[in-house]
Amino acid sequence: MEVNKDTTEPYLSSPIPAITARWWCKDTVAIVTGANKGIGFSMVKQLAQLGLTVILTARDVEKGKKAVESLKNQGLFVHFHPLDVSDPASIRTFALWFHKKFGVMDILINNAAVSFNDLYENSVDHAEIVIKTNFYGVKLLTEALLPMFRRSDSISRILNISSRLGSINKMRNPTMKEMLQNENLSAKQIEGMVDLFLENVKNGTWKNQGWPEIWTDYAVSKLALKCVF
Repeated sequence: MEVNKDTTEPYLSSPIPAITARWWCKDTVAIVTGANKGIGFSMVKQLAQLGLTVILTARDVEKGKKAVESLKNQGLFVHFHPLDVSDPASIRTFALWFHKKFGVMDILINNAAVSFNDLYENSVDHAEIVIKTNFYGVKLLTEALLPMFRRSDSISRILNISSRLGSINKMRNPTMKEMLQNENLSAKQIEGMVDLFLENVKNGTWKNQGWPEIWTDYAVSKLALKCVF
């Protein structure tokens, strides 16, 4: 399950709409990545208010702890563990900790992401870390946690926070667009597309290869994420 949310807009501050059938309880376990601020923090807060068991993760330990303390001051208790989704070792450490402490999970919200461009900039100087965090990091974390999902069609879900910039229509290369629209598209093909983009960045040809025009590295990372799950 995927939520398309353009991260250039203000994050959600309104309450979660009323749900007629309550499918969760205090034993429903939710993980939210990159949750010390913004959209992630807002979702952690609302899930905690609903009574779920929530794990807030953040790359920066101090910022993560401050976020947890802020919620505690509002009468909300959540768990915290550091997690840098761009670092495979950090993912492994988190997965081991989670398995030991909780064993099973119900909800994974992949919110952690980075972008280094200001509103009217389109630099690809940090393309590698953007792709490593926004695409490969999410993919590796999800694969590491999948075995721990509770077997339930009514509860278990994965939400990937995406962006309108990751729309297939933003791709200007007709051959690439056709490939992405193929219903038999494979993860290997998506990774090949991402690797080709990084190769184009390294050899300086990315501007002429039909990649998205706005926040190109971020758009490619979100497009790849949208297609792989």
